[in-house]
Amino acid sequence: MRFAFACSLALLAISAVAASWSVSQAFSESVMSGITFTDPKTGFISGGDNGVGPQLVSTTDGGNTWNQATVAGGDLMILDVDGASDSSVVFTGIGILANPTQVTFDGVHFNHTSQKTSGAYTSQSVRVGGEEGIYGVTGAFGSVNGVAVSQDSGATWTVSDVKYPSVPTRYGAFPTANNWIVALGQWPSNGKKSSHIHEVSRNFKINRKFFQLEYTEDKIAASGNNTWAAVIQQTNDGGNTWYNTFNNDTFYFNQIACPSASTCYVVGENDDYAVAYKTTDGGNTWNELASWAGHSLMAVFCFDESECWLGGGEYDASFTGHAFHTTDGGATFVDNQLPGYYFNDFSFTSRSAGWATAFNALQQSSLLQFSN
Repeated sequence: MRFAFACSLALLAISAVAASWSVSQAFSESVMSGITFTDPKTGFISGGDNGVGPQLVSTTDGGNTWNQATVAGGDLMILDVDGASDSSVVFTGIGILANPTQVTFDGVHFNHTSQKTSGAYTSQSVRVGGEEGIYGVTGAFGSVNGVAVSQDSGATWTVSDVKYPSVPTRYGAFPTANNWIVALGQWPSNGKKSSHIHEVSRNFKINRKFFQLEYTEDKIAASGNNTWAAVIQQTNDGGNTWYNTFNNDTFYFNQIACPSASTCYVVGENDDYAVAYKTTDGGNTWNELASWAGHSLMAVFCFDESECWLGGGEYDASFTGHAFHTTDGGATFVDNQLPGYYFNDFSFTSRSAGWATAFNALQQSSLLQFSN
């Protein structure tokens, strides 16, 4: 019934055009999570490799070769990366004794940012903002459940609590200097997570002791307060005040993207379906675009208010990747399928050329390339 209802909201065009997305043979490692290309030649991937540890790798020849970047020590895991230019890049992750967010001003040497936190630091989301110089990191910074925002390309940072302590912050978008929109999410948990396990989502986790990807098999049903939560928190005054614009207790949110101050897309999921929502009034109201039965959605990337990619897949026995593409603001979607891979994060250098990190059926990570 959920899928039938979704079809009434949006016309879903299904097209198995796997030739558009292909597996790049230039690079692979155990865990690849975030990816950014700042121009057609320059790109960065966050992750790590079994036997090596956390890594940030980069290319300066359009993905033909990849090399380990020069980063400061102390990070337990590098989970996401984004960049405004080939000389301005920020990555973030997990740190216990050190702030894991690092910045480069020359595109080569990374160093820890100036933000100070007390306690453990966990983030799997950093995004370039919609105005020059803005970076936003979303996560848990000691006792703060919120965001760390820089308005000077990473030189200085301000930490802000989103004022919703019961649900973890997951991903954020920063369309203007003062307007920040944060997607929060929670799923039922058995409470038995090991200290060296990071749950990327309900379906995937990273073992940072061995730097390997694992699929979640010990799922439990929702019960009482141990349930689903999808929340949107927003500020229009640079983090001084926050207010709630969305609540739902049947799924949780993953990535969010705001191609303008008025328009944002966000994806979510539960064990039965994946869903996409959109706002066109700056986050005040959110409308469901579509849902996909039996699917999972993790990633969203937008060129503008009308053209976006949503990424994820089916993680059951079929393990098929799905990259849903819209050019009409979510009225219709084309389903680009790639068997054996799950889309995790996108980066495009043009509408006809892009990249994605993906989890594969062998519990490893792969680099995908798009051409049109």
